[in-house]
Amino acid sequence: MSPSGALAARLTATPHIWHVRESIGKHNQYPLLLGDLALRLMRRWSGTILCNSDYTAEVFREMRIPVRVIQNGLDLADFAPDEGTPRELSSLADLPPGEKRVGMVGNLTTKMKRHDVFLDIAALVKAAAPRTRFIVFGGSADLEQTEYTRALRQKAEALGLAENLTWAGFEKDIPAMMRSLDVLIHPALTEGSGRVVMEAMASGVPVIAFRSGGVKELIDDGVNGYLVEPGQPARAAEIALRLLRDSNTRAIIGAAARAHAQRCFGAQTMIDSLKEAYQSAVRKK
Repeated sequence: MSPSGALAARLTATPHIWHVRESIGKHNQYPLLLGDLALRLMRRWSGTILCNSDYTAEVFREMRIPVRVIQNGLDLADFAPDEGTPRELSSLADLPPGEKRVGMVGNLTTKMKRHDVFLDIAALVKAAAPRTRFIVFGGSADLEQTEYTRALRQKAEALGLAENLTWAGFEKDIPAMMRSLDVLIHPALTEGSGRVVMEAMASGVPVIAFRSGGVKELIDDGVNGYLVEPGQPARAAEIALRLLRDSNTRAIIGAAARAHAQRCFGAQTMIDSLKEAYQSAVRKK
């Protein structure tokens, strides 16, 4: 985060809006170079501070800095569940038929997505349901490119997941990607909001996530998805197994997730809120 835009706005008497989409501050994933002082300077230079969750707003509220929360939005029509046979992704075309699919979505260039935790959960699920397919979407499917991806492949082999695990790489058709899954597991802990979770819920796919970051604000535990305490992969595996074995529960949770997304995640709601915030900032000039 650079304060140059806010400084330029101040020097030219132009209203400035700071839209914060990741956790920042000395206790969070993205620390500011000057800590609390930089936050206070940004507050002085920015006429309006917007955050995409209560989690990202937390550092400002602790310092009694006024902030407004506007949740991210989706084009919900793109994520409407298919009425017919869903399109099969080319990256999954060769998979055996009839397998239940548990997946995660996360760029392989960062450890923040916690792919290693997904592998731990997958190993526990596989022990009880050996015909389950585990799919990792995101980044490159070439696992030789970095030390991190090599370590992930080695861990998967050590856990006995080689035959059950597909590294699907980057997928541009996000709605079809979500519809290809029976369950989504989201291991990340420090995300400002959790767009992947929103997209899965909008697609009617049950989500298991950890009670942390902005993600915990998206899910009503046991109603439209599941929240697990950090450090409890066994609990996540237990819930995944229950969903895989009970198609009725999967359908109920998926439908509740879709309904919640329709009420709360619409792009127009976000657009209207942003428009009002921008108009208010201009009026303050």
